[in-house]
Amino acid sequence: MNAVPDSRSGGSIAAVEAFTATFPLARPVQIGGMLIAGREFVFVTVTTVDGHQGSAFALSRGLPVGQVVRGNLAPLLVGADGDAIEACVDRCMRATPAPAWPGIWMRAMSLVEIALWDARGKRLGSPVWRLLGGHDRDVPVQLVADYLTEGGDARAVGERVGELSHEGYAIIKIARTPSPDLTRELLRSSHHSLAEGTRLVVDAAWCWRTVDEARLELEAWDCEGLAWLEDPFEPGAAVACARLRRETGLRLGVGDEVTDMHVLLRLLALDAVDVLRADATSLGGISALRTICAHAAAHGVPVSFHAYGEVHLHCAAAWPGNLGVEIFEPDSAVYPIAQFVHDRPRVTAGRMFAPEVPGLGLSLDWERIHHHNVEREA
Repeated sequence: MNAVPDSRSGGSIAAVEAFTATFPLARPVQIGGMLIAGREFVFVTVTTVDGHQGSAFALSRGLPVGQVVRGNLAPLLVGADGDAIEACVDRCMRATPAPAWPGIWMRAMSLVEIALWDARGKRLGSPVWRLLGGHDRDVPVQLVADYLTEGGDARAVGERVGELSHEGYAIIKIARTPSPDLTRELLRSSHHSLAEGTRLVVDAAWCWRTVDEARLELEAWDCEGLAWLEDPFEPGAAVACARLRRETGLRLGVGDEVTDMHVLLRLLALDAVDVLRADATSLGGISALRTICAHAAAHGVPVSFHAYGEVHLHCAAAWPGNLGVEIFEPDSAVYPIAQFVHDRPRVTAGRMFAPEVPGLGLSLDWERIHHHNVEREA
């Protein structure tokens, strides 16, 4: 029988670091009201005294997440027991003024928490999904298709969606375009090409301000058979979500990028969603995600994890009642993680397989990350 390592010595946190790197896109992408020419990621590492290093990453959205990790969280965590993950989070929460919790600070805390899980798994010689309960090793994948930009060919993108559906994906997500006519053309082309059993999600990316504005545009689309409409309003607009859901009959999925668990709890309480979207990299980490999954289960609402499939795979494999993980195509032009993530989990017939290596199984190209590090001259 293997002895459990004594985290009071070798498991103590020796260092917490953060790096920000920008990877240019081959072409700008319009997502809601955002025009994105490059993807800026923040990378967090936690190193224990005995040399185990845990890592996590997420989009920074152009915000100084790395500065919060280095300036606010690292001084609180160095010397703490790295295996006592929730105690580490609690230490940081108690030392931070409450108004700072949502937003940038919570993204920073989330990445530190995930990196602690990665380090703990490596220290214990176990993949994180087994530490979390080990429900199923293979989980369904929700695939994000290429984003259609202004002037793009809706028919070509729709045909590509059809090709992907024949690879076994039950849910494929496409993005709303600023043109209702172009979105309608994209939906019709995609529906025409879909394999039997595959359904579409349309990501509205918080684009509408009012229910009437949303309904007016939706009437110009072909919404029949959608798995759900995603993020029609900003996440706190639970009353508007409930009304849109009630008046249109559309299924709604809401919650991307939310950093305040109470926002998701209100969506559940007001019966405003059919699918709860949740993200460990913004909500407070893996432990916080486990809590919100339990609340969603109590309301009979399935959870769809937002992006970061390499992390959320472990959660999906551990906890029942979720719809699996969301990933982009390996060579995606809008989400270039293939430039710095190697040995990504295997995907076969629309399912992703959890790794058996210790920790999260992340294999990051640190040389390339540091080459793109926007803070390397500081």
